[in-house]
Amino acid sequence: MEESAKVLTFIDVAGNKKYNKTMIRGICSHYPDYVLMIVDAEEQLTETAIDHLKLSLAFNVPIMIAITKIDKVLPDKLFDTYQ
Repeated sequence: MEESAKVLTFIDVAGNKKYNKTMIRGICSHYPDYVLMIVDAEEQLTETAIDHLKLSLAFNVPIMIAITKIDKVLPDKLFDTYQ
């Protein structure tokens, strides 16, 4: 690590309402460069995911969204997930 030009740190925050404080602590103390939000196409955005999205926007952290399990849903539901 001492010889590396760049070091990446990943902070995994659980997608559960009771871990919102962990998200706030992580975004305030580590000053992330980006947020990568993983969204399950079958479940779409949960209330907790929306809260995390709002926090990321409030702290002006760029957000990338990865949608998983797209092979398990019909095109209509996938379109709803995109929106």
